[in-house]
Amino acid sequence: METATLTPEPVIEDVEDPEQAQPKTIKLAEFLGEWGDILKSQVIRNMDPVYSPKNEDDWDREAREKLKQLIRPPFESQTRRGILPVARSFYKEDHKAAFLVGEMGSGKTFMGLAIAHLIPKPAKRILIQCPGHLVQKWIRVLSGPINNKIPSKTI
Repeated sequence: METATLTPEPVIEDVEDPEQAQPKTIKLAEFLGEWGDILKSQVIRNMDPVYSPKNEDDWDREAREKLKQLIRPPFESQTRRGILPVARSFYKEDHKAAFLVGEMGSGKTFMGLAIAHLIPKPAKRILIQCPGHLVQKWIRVLSGPINNKIPSKTI
């Protein structure tokens, strides 16, 4: 596998002022402006995405139809950027784990339950771990937009 160095080698100079010898910080926009193309090419070369909206197949179309059964279907961005990639990872590619990451308010709880709704085998189990203060939110969302489509057992 090919690797690329993204940080320049430090230059050691005789500096009288010790503050000038300290590492410099760089703004994210500047870093991406300088290194963004290299990062992008490395990701494309080394990563094999599980889902691509441009290459949807029958599995993706069936999953989209099943999502329409929910009382409140997900937004297209939730489907394309969260639900289908994670569900496909679990159910079609048979990966053992996946991450669903999003900003506060993006609908991660709903997307997680929508992914559970797409379970192809009724015997498959999903364990949801969350902080205690979010348990009631999960119960509320499960009994709302998911409309009891997912069998659940409270212990």
